[in-house]
Amino acid sequence: MNYPPEALALKDGLTVTLRSPVEADAPVSLAYLKAIMGETDFLSSYADEIGGSLDTERAFIREKLDDPRSLCVSAFDCCGAVVGDFDIHPVRPACRYAHRAELGISVRRDFWGLGLGSALMAVMLREAKALAYEQVELEVVAQNTRAIALYEKFGFVKIGDLPHYYKYRDGSYADALRMLRVL
Repeated sequence: MNYPPEALALKDGLTVTLRSPVEADAPVSLAYLKAIMGETDFLSSYADEIGGSLDTERAFIREKLDDPRSLCVSAFDCCGAVVGDFDIHPVRPACRYAHRAELGISVRRDFWGLGLGSALMAVMLREAKALAYEQVELEVVAQNTRAIALYEKFGFVKIGDLPHYYKYRDGSYADALRMLRVL
């Protein structure tokens, strides 16, 4: 599904453009993934694990645009760099899961606290409802209090604990929470 361009003013006065990425955005999308994975331990991968080719990223973008039940929206700064994004997609393709969507969201560290995460969440929830989802689900590292506060602000509730969900290279673990928002 495609989300058309929409200007968004942030708390610091900067404006970003929210829109679905297109295949030509593959280089900046990959650069964004590598950057955010290096900014925090709260995401699913290390920066050096992001090794997809431009062709793979273009195919991913095309797949999202072609899927009527999936939506990816990126926030682009004035230079065309991605500074935040979200992705919603069906939990599974089977009919019994059709009411459930999974969510992934991230924001560049230098854009934290500017209202971008809240704006992305508001768009995601509105669009998830328009896509006929009845609930949105996510997993979050239990120590990521900033993200948990955002999710709770938008009505997500904790539905489960996932012990030792992530294992870091130093041998330590992080638990995760499963959260849900009924639409």
